[in-house]
Amino acid sequence: MWLMRDYVDPTTEREQFKAAFYIDQKTHQTEKKSRVNTYYRQVFMGIPISIFFILLVVVTQIGMKIWA
Repeated sequence: MWLMRDYVDPTTEREQFKAAFYIDQKTHQTEKKSRVNTYYRQVFMGIPISIFFILLVVVTQIGMKIWA
């Protein structure tokens, strides 16, 4: 097989996973819901960071045209 280091089985639970536990009243089973909303993380962090790096590339290209 490949040279894989620190392989973690995807079916095991991560200890650092932060979740809120909910108990279903009908089935009495516990369910874990992530406390981090990935949509808001993408909107408020991912998109602005992407725009920043795109603008950084554009400004660098303009700067190279001016000083070259």
